[in-house]
Amino acid sequence: MRYLFHETRAVLVSSATAGALMRYFTSLTSAWCADDVEVPAIDVDGHIILERMSVGPANRIRSVHAADDALESDDASFVVELDRRTHALHTS
Repeated sequence: MRYLFHETRAVLVSSATAGALMRYFTSLTSAWCADDVEVPAIDVDGHIILERMSVGPANRIRSVHAADDALESDDASFVVELDRRTHALHTS
């Protein structure tokens, strides 16, 4: 599990989600582009929610380790989609 700090808020996400978002963020910053992303996150009651985040060179994003939890998910479809977008930035 990871905490994503985006601008002035923090959200709890899976390690896979955090990794995919940080790779995408790095690629967007390098390409001087931005995008809005709906990130699967875990709310205080343990439910999966979608957090909309603007991601790009004008944003500040940090990923920090959180205690491992039974709520950890691989968020496979989200990771595949962000990896596809990341790859598209490198091939355009």
